[in-house]
Parts: sequence; structure tokens; C-alpha cells
Amino acid sequence: MFDFHHIYVFVNVVQHKSFSKAAEAIFLSQSTVSTHIQTLEKELKVKLFDRLGKDIVLTPAGEKLYFWALELLAVREKAINDINIHFSKMEGTIKVAASTVPAQYIVPSLIGKFQNKYPGVFFRVFQENSEKVAEKVSSGEMEVGFLGARFHDAKLGYVSIAKDNLVLITPNNYAIENNSMHIEDILNQNLIMRNPGSGTQRVLESALEDKGLSLKGAKIVSTFDSTEAVKQAVRYGLGVAIVSERAAGDYIESGYVKAYAISGLDLTRDFYLIYHKDRTLSPICEKFIEYLTRVFEKEHERHEKFKAAKDSNEQPF
Repeated sequence: MFDFHHIYVFVNVVQHKSFSKAAEAIFLSQSTVSTHIQTLEKELKVKLFDRLGKDIVLTPAGEKLYFWALELLAVREKAINDINIHFSKMEGTIKVAASTVPAQYIVPSLIGKFQNKYPGVFFRVFQENSEKVAEKVSSGEMEVGFLGARFHDAKLGYVSIAKDNLVLITPNNYAIENNSMHIEDILNQNLIMRNPGSGTQRVLESALEDKGLSLKGAKIVSTFDSTEAVKQAVRYGLGVAIVSERAAGDYIESGYVKAYAISGLDLTRDFYLIYHKDRTLSPICEKFIEYLTRVFEKEHERHEKFKAAKDSNEQPF
């Protein structure tokens, strides 16, 4: 009845919430995008979008079509990849959403190693905060996501892919005894925070709640959308911050900031790859998940052996 290109155009209009932005993203003219949508509406004999001033919203029929459109495109992609696999090829595109720390410090390395094995795989990576990553995977907009906190959605499957620890970073003119500060003392400092929705923020708030504490009443002097901005603010003396040790590593090594342990809270965490448990994933996406699972298992095993050797005063290997 209608071809896949019409469906592809429709999905892009929904996801970009704009005919013009969809046209730009898929390299078509806005008039061509409009024609595709009009053709779909004629074939289905329904209206797919309501125009509300400058905004467009899905009609009930449009919402139904969007659900099935995602399924149709996923099945099409799987069919193409299955054929490629039959001829010993692993090719295709994986759409990935990643929160700030994984996007900047973890995902590039993992993708690079996977592409060394499967050079025909192309990744499209979109950076969002952790909450948005979970939403995009839950809605089916992205096949997989990477984030640093669990959002309890029954639709999502979680695979641990790395470990991290939150630390206190300060301007480099700070001097703190015993290289650590208690969390209650930290809450009385001038604090710089990430905006709500970040995995770091969620881990911190959860750990505080377990101890009967909260950020209410804390001396928060500013909030930022990115970890890089938080690090810069600390570097130039605006205050102190609790951030990922991985993310702060470059500033610590360069001497731009100092890092201290946080006592009174357990702020270790996992980074996760997430996927929709009920969605039909492409073969290359399934292979990617399988690969990352093996990588983490090997890294965790190596870490445990090193820790055991250190604890027993043996020579680490």
C-alpha cells in the first residue's frame, strides 16, 4: 500500500517535531517531505498531524502509525542485516543515545574497538542527560543507550559495561586534611551541580536519601548542563563539585583541580548499556550488546584478580 520511504520520512517528522528539520536531517526539500506525508494520509484516509500554529502534533491515527512505523523499520533493518550476515557481512547503522560521561569518556573507545572487528558498522551517537536517554530507548527512538543511573522502567534491559566512583573536586588552592571530606561538610561548601536529569545527580541524591540527607538547604551556587562546564567552574574558583572520577581525570592530571574522597557515603556506581526488552533489535545491535557484555566481564574479572592480589600483598599481574 505504501513504501518504506514514506514511513521513514514520517518517522523523521515525528522525531524532529518539524517538517523543515526532518527535511534537513534526511537531505530532502521541505516540499518533498510534505508530499510524502500527504501521500501517506491519502493512502490511509486519515489525518496524521495537526498543525497548531508553528507546532505540529500527532493525531490519534498518527500515534498508532508511529508505533507500527518503528516496528516496520526495525523489521526491515533486521531483514537487510540478516541477508548481510548470510553472506558473512556485518553492516548497518546503530543509533545510540548516551549521557554525558559515557558519551565523552567511555563510548568512543567501545565503539572504536567494535568497529575494528566490524568495520561495516556505522554509529549515530546522540548526547542527552540520563533521563532523556532512558526515554529515547523506552520509546523506541533509539536502539541502545548508555547512562550512569538506573531509571526503573520495566521495558528496559540493563547491562553493566563499566564502573565509576564519584569524587569531590575543588580549585587547586584548596588543602583538605587526610585527602577526604565528610559529606555533611561538603553540603556546607559552595556547591556546583549538574542540572536535574543527569545520572551523577541521581546517584548522589539516592545515596544521600539512604543516609537521611538531601540537597535541600545545601549551598548550591550554580548548575550546568554539562560536566565540562562544572569542571571549568570549579577550576576558576566558583565552588566545589561532586563529579565522576572518570570525567575529572584529565583536569586532575593537568593540575587544574584537586580531587578528594567523600566520606560518609557510598558513591560507587555502574555505567549501563540499556535496550528495550520487547523491541526486535537488529542483528548488529545484538552483536554489539553481546560484545560489550564480554568486554565488561573480562574487565571485571581482571579488576577482581588485581584487588585480591593487592589485598594479599602479592605482586599484581
